[in-house]
Amino acid sequence: MPLKRGSTIGWLAGLTLIGLVMLSPLSFHPGSRLADDGDSLQNLWILWWGSTHLELGYPEIFAANGYYPHPDGLLYSEPQIATAMWSSPLFRALDNRVLVFNLVGFLGLVSAAFCVFLLCRELLGSAVAALPAGAYYGFNAYHLAHLPQSQLVQAQWIPLGLLLLHRFFDQPSWKRGLGVGLVSLLVGLSSFYYVLFYAYAVVVLVFCHWWRTGRTLGWPGAVQLAVAGLASASLFAPVALPYVELFARYEYGGSPENFDLAGFFVPPGGSLFRPFTDTLDGSYFLGFISVAVAGLGAFAAFSGRTRVPRVLWAGWAIVGITAFGFAAGPDLLVGGRWLSDGPFRWLQWLPAFENLRVPARFAVLVYLSIAVFLAAGIDLLVKKFPRRALPIALASVTLLMAEHRSPQRTAGVAIPTGDEIPEAYTWLSRHPPAGSLIELPVWPFHRIRYTSLEAYFSTIHERPIPFGKPSFYPPALELLQWELRDFPDPRSLALLEGIGIELALVHPKRWEEQRRHFERMLARSTGVEPLRAFDSPSGPEWERYRVGGEELYLLTGDGFETTPVECDCIAIDRSGWRLDASGSSAPELAVDANRRTAWSTGEMQEEGLFFEITFERPRRPVRVEIEMAFPYGEFARNLEMNGYRGARAERVEQIEDFAYKVQLVRQLVEDPTKARLRFDLKPMTMERLRLFIHRTEPGTIGWSIPEIHVYESASPPAN
Repeated sequence: MPLKRGSTIGWLAGLTLIGLVMLSPLSFHPGSRLADDGDSLQNLWILWWGSTHLELGYPEIFAANGYYPHPDGLLYSEPQIATAMWSSPLFRALDNRVLVFNLVGFLGLVSAAFCVFLLCRELLGSAVAALPAGAYYGFNAYHLAHLPQSQLVQAQWIPLGLLLLHRFFDQPSWKRGLGVGLVSLLVGLSSFYYVLFYAYAVVVLVFCHWWRTGRTLGWPGAVQLAVAGLASASLFAPVALPYVELFARYEYGGSPENFDLAGFFVPPGGSLFRPFTDTLDGSYFLGFISVAVAGLGAFAAFSGRTRVPRVLWAGWAIVGITAFGFAAGPDLLVGGRWLSDGPFRWLQWLPAFENLRVPARFAVLVYLSIAVFLAAGIDLLVKKFPRRALPIALASVTLLMAEHRSPQRTAGVAIPTGDEIPEAYTWLSRHPPAGSLIELPVWPFHRIRYTSLEAYFSTIHERPIPFGKPSFYPPALELLQWELRDFPDPRSLALLEGIGIELALVHPKRWEEQRRHFERMLARSTGVEPLRAFDSPSGPEWERYRVGGEELYLLTGDGFETTPVECDCIAIDRSGWRLDASGSSAPELAVDANRRTAWSTGEMQEEGLFFEITFERPRRPVRVEIEMAFPYGEFARNLEMNGYRGARAERVEQIEDFAYKVQLVRQLVEDPTKARLRFDLKPMTMERLRLFIHRTEPGTIGWSIPEIHVYESASPPAN
């Protein structure tokens, strides 16, 4: 006899068990491990802030304690308001933030699987066929690879919204229409990426449902659906508008990334088809078995072997196939070969998609479409062999799990929790003063992801902090990180005083082999007052994150000069310059009076890269200014300058101006469109001026010059 439908709770329990297996071993250490020690910690901070500060209301909820002195620290990543709302009881009830974050991710994936189960059961009338489809959608390679990005694993609202849309067209009503609107709002409040993809799927499926129901929706149904959509959009707008304003104010932009479509067919390391590989690629693997069964389902769907009308199957096919193409990004790449412009370029005519950084995330719709057709394929097999329904379902789930499960992805890394949290943070949570806190020395660029650890520990002490791992980089963040690299040098102390940092938590272990040198500098420094030293326990986590043995200092200030150096100088006419440069673009872009174009070195800064100006006659430069533009972190590290007369080169001495550094940081925070890097120079006569990188800084991004200006003294040189 065919397997009975069974209770909904039983099917949910089955999906939960599948989730525990797919996320193991991480699922068996939820209170002490995270999927990684970068994005996981940053998203934990985001959810913690939203969950525990809901009472602040709107718009104060955005005023998070990150990225000081930039205002509204929550705006530099997706706010994930919906997830924060439903996880608030967990964050308030449990002290272990790591446990809560893992629970939120696990519940998101289980509910995503369950919502697809409900959708497929609604379409096909078979819970047995719906179970593998739900497991596939909830626990595929894409979701397992993106466990650290909590906004991407909250994928339950998309299938739930499309399920409610299906039910609305079956029987339109205000209740069902508002249900669609509410879930649509939850999609947007969970992920800005997903609300765009969901809106696209809704547009396609609304037309197909309208056709399916004989084009008989009528004005009442149309009004109900339109009102639900407008209500959802009006409630979403207050969350989205601050981001629109931020992007306009800071001139954020960017180029969408290309994704090689062959990546959809690369199995993850450790899975069924790559069992002896421990690499972390395969993040978008669709599954060979999954696609094959979905192909069988497509045959069943379009040959009339299901109860679902062909027009609706056509809608699901359109959603999946077009999302597959959109995921490629602007250029269609397959196996490293460029084939043509990608269909995503069509979407770029719409403002919301113009600067979408990772079009590959359209994959969520590809997985959803495959899941629906996969259910149709399983349903066909169950109808063919009704007495083997349960073995077919179990075998399907087992094979799907085997081709997507990657132990490397779910191994997790140990994170300090409970008594393992360094004493410094718990002490800070209990003792005044309650001012802003910076952790020093700054992490080197090749370990910059560990700044998210500072965001995590700020959930303990709750003080304003300057660093973290944002999605949208605050304009002054990377400049601050660079200028503080030699703390406790005078430049660092002047900057900290100038921007109002009150406390410094020093991690001596971060200095590594230079520890004794910098500790001696710190002991001799004025403007810093020791407050407390903390113990240094041992352990692998302590050593990996360079924590333990912290020293807390009060930054009392040393009365640094607050007025930048004035210059009685005039700009040298750029029209007579001849330019030469290394890099990937024309140097003339740095003098075309357009900040939106720039000369650039490309992806990295390396020793020897240069930008050179040949003047029309010998000059005596006293100042160089470089206009800043997005991305604001593309300034030169380890920059030196040479002046040339003929073939003879002489190093140009740069004069430090601490007050201007402070002013520049403030300008970047307030209005970066007017910010300029400034280099005051000791005058010398030269025919050519060369700016160059004299030492490679590992992990740095490219160097670009949007616009460059050179000044000479307005007064003739003294004899």
